Amino acid sequence: GAGSGTGGFAGARAFVGLIDILGTASASANGGGGAGGFNFGADGGDGIGGTALFQAEGTLTEVGELRVGLDATVFAAANGGKGGQGDNVTAPGTGGDATGGEGGTPNSAQQDFTNGAYLLAGADNGTLDVGGFAVVNANATGGEGGDTLDTATAAGAVGTVTGGTAIAGVSLFSNIDGSGGAGRAQLGNVVIGATGSGGVGGLDISGGGQSTGSDPAGPGGQGTGGEATFLVTAGVANAGEVRATANGSGGEGRTGGDGNGGTAGVRGSLEGIGAISGLFLNAVGTGNSSAVGAGGRGQGGTAVVAASGIGLTISGDDSLDGSGQGGASLN
Repeated sequence: GAGSGTGGFAGARAFVGLIDILGTASASANGGGGAGGFNFGADGGDGIGGTALFQAEGTLTEVGELRVGLDATVFAAANGGKGGQGDNVTAPGTGGDATGGEGGTPNSAQQDFTNGAYLLAGADNGTLDVGGFAVVNANATGGEGGDTLDTATAAGAVGTVTGGTAIAGVSLFSNIDGSGGAGRAQLGNVVIGATGSGGVGGLDISGGGQSTGSDPAGPGGQGTGGEATFLVTAGVANAGEVRATANGSGGEGRTGGDGNGGTAGVRGSLEGIGAISGLFLNAVGTGNSSAVGAGGRGQGGTAVVAASGIGLTISGDDSLDGSGQGGASLN
């Protein structure tokens, strides 16, 4: 099969002292699987997101400060590769799996870190300032199933897709315990994403009738959301609108893929203080429809403010959605 692609490590950490970025700042550790291409029956490669971060850490006694004058973006996303074609002898390849940078998985390049996308200030003496908007992204998209050139073989299936871990705000680190409580994150509008989008089933391009036109003949893939969190621990986290999305959506196919929502939320502890102008949390699970078979199942996830001992002020609108929507069967 095609080769897998695993994101490494990218970003900037202010342990003690100042990192001052006058313009925009971007860190990417994406993983993309290779395509099976014209190699008959080759599976698409898996994509695994790595670790991307901007962190102002500090210690119990010293300040670590990171400033970004304009926008800040961190990406630990993943894309699976498309499966190879099939013919009258060889079945098409399966689309590659995709997993956004996942917080429980050690980073392959820096073993002291776990995967994920992070924009954080240390709770004791970290100071993080972003003058523009912030994007924290660990989304995952599955590879498409391989196409078949002959009705003797079914069109290709697709792999497993799971969104990763994306967190912004104020956090504890290994060298601090929150007892100082002077950490501060000052952000503009924040978009946090950990969506999982299932791959599209392969096509029948033989003219034999498994699918019509661009309608997939292979099954749609399952998509599961990950964790998208705004974190308020011990220090102060201020932002404009916060949009955290951990939707899971099934891929299009002869049978629609299932979609499972993940967890989108605000978490906090240790007397942290948060002030934001709006809050929009989405952990929706959406099954895809099918023109000729069964629609996919939609299972809603968790959209929640789970705060213990913190103060959170939302000066504008808020919306929390953990709905599930099954896909239609159109035949």
